[in-house]
Amino acid sequence: MSDLAPNSGMQPSIGEELAAIPYEPLLPVEKKLIVVSLLLGVTLLGVLSWATKAYFPIDTSAKARSHSTGVRTPAAPTSR
Repeated sequence: MSDLAPNSGMQPSIGEELAAIPYEPLLPVEKKLIVVSLLLGVTLLGVLSWATKAYFPIDTSAKARSHSTGVRTPAAPTSR
């Protein structure tokens, strides 16, 4: 009776169940799949970043903002 949790009746707790699971190291093929997945993700993120910059450029100049939106940007205040 000492191996059962006092509050849950006849069911052991989740912590006890997790502690009873033996350690299983990753297989070599699993390690390769993890590495390939990470490399593919980083590569596709780079391709997406490049495509965004190449096909949807962002022009931050004030002249481009006023022409593209039709709204004039206020002039910077000058010191007297």
